[in-house]
Amino acid sequence: MNDSKPELPGHLYIEKYDPDSYEVIASLAAHKVLAWSQEGRGDAIDKWCEHVAGQKIAAIGAWEDNRFLKLEEQWISVENDEGDDAEEKRYHQACADVARKAELKREHIRRQSTEHRSAIEKLVEESREFIAAHEPPPQEDHFFDYALVTAVVILVIYLLNT
Repeated sequence: MNDSKPELPGHLYIEKYDPDSYEVIASLAAHKVLAWSQEGRGDAIDKWCEHVAGQKIAAIGAWEDNRFLKLEEQWISVENDEGDDAEEKRYHQACADVARKAELKREHIRRQSTEHRSAIEKLVEESREFIAAHEPPPQEDHFFDYALVTAVVILVIYLLNT
C-alpha cells in the first residue's frame, strides 16, 4: 500500500523506526483501516469526515467572528471621531466581504469533505484488496484424517488386547 493517504484517526497508523535515518515512519495498517470502516453501523467514514469538516468550519467561524470584532472596533473608533456616511458604508462593505469570504471557505471545506470521503472509501477498498492479496491460503481441514487415524489406533489397541 502506498502512503499518500487522506487524514485518518491516529490509531489506524503503525509507527516504525528507520534505523538509518532515525526517523519515525507512520504507515496505515490495512486490517485496522478495514475494521475501522466497519465500526458501528458502517458509518465510521461519514462520522470521521463530519468531524474533520466540523473542526475546519468551526475554525472559519472563529476567524469570521474575530474579523467582525476587529471591524467593529475600527468602526467604533471612527464613529467616535464623528465619521461620515462613507466610513459607515466601508464598514458594512468590509463586514459583507468577511461574511462572503467565510462562506466561500465553508463551501470549499464542504467540497473537500466530499473528496476526503471518496479518498477514504478508495483507501478502504485498497486495504480490502491488500488483505485479500496477502491472505494466506486456507488450511485444509484434516479432521477426517485425524478421526480415521484415531479409529485405526483404537482398533489396533483393541485387537492387541483381545
